[in-house]
Amino acid sequence: MKTVIILYMPGHAGNFVSRLFSLGPETMPLIRQQLMSESIDHGTEIPDSFDRFTNYRFSTVLDEFDSWQQFHRAYADHKDYVSYRLLNVFCNQKYSRIVFPLHPYEFGNDFYGIDRTELYYVDLDLAHWGQWVETSRQKLHFEDRPNERKDFEEYKDSYNMKPINLSLLLQSEQAFLQEYDRVCQEMNITPDTDQALALRTDWYSSRVA
Repeated sequence: MKTVIILYMPGHAGNFVSRLFSLGPETMPLIRQQLMSESIDHGTEIPDSFDRFTNYRFSTVLDEFDSWQQFHRAYADHKDYVSYRLLNVFCNQKYSRIVFPLHPYEFGNDFYGIDRTELYYVDLDLAHWGQWVETSRQKLHFEDRPNERKDFEEYKDSYNMKPINLSLLLQSEQAFLQEYDRVCQEMNITPDTDQALALRTDWYSSRVA
């Protein structure tokens, strides 16, 4: 199972982007810790009834969680890589890739050059979207760590990462679909336009509008 890492700055929609590119049937769903534990303990696969959109949606976050940080921590992440690989065995190896979002800090400390890895970064025009990012950081308590911007620029260049243009994903539905299709082709995953648009609408209403 190939690992796809998306490097992003805090507040730059890394969780949305990683879920967006985990809609295709060949991608391992990003699942909650509880489901991961239950599946590993019982050696069971992800059920056919599993609904990715319901699992990924953002509009219900504050109905269920006290904070966005708590919401993020509820999901198994890159540190659970071995568990995801084991789960794929229980799923008869039907998933060919998994997409993880990482901040520069986690990338620098937790990235060990996993085999068969693709590297991307979230690109955002801060001249246009900078105020949105800053407002979101204050509202949702996202914080940069020391030197995080410097590390972000260094990692994306030194590892020759490929861009995902968040500005286009934000701009309009037409621009969103253009960038979504482009990246799906780059990642060699099957686009799901209806689900992608539904997820964008759900996330946009929660984090941007």
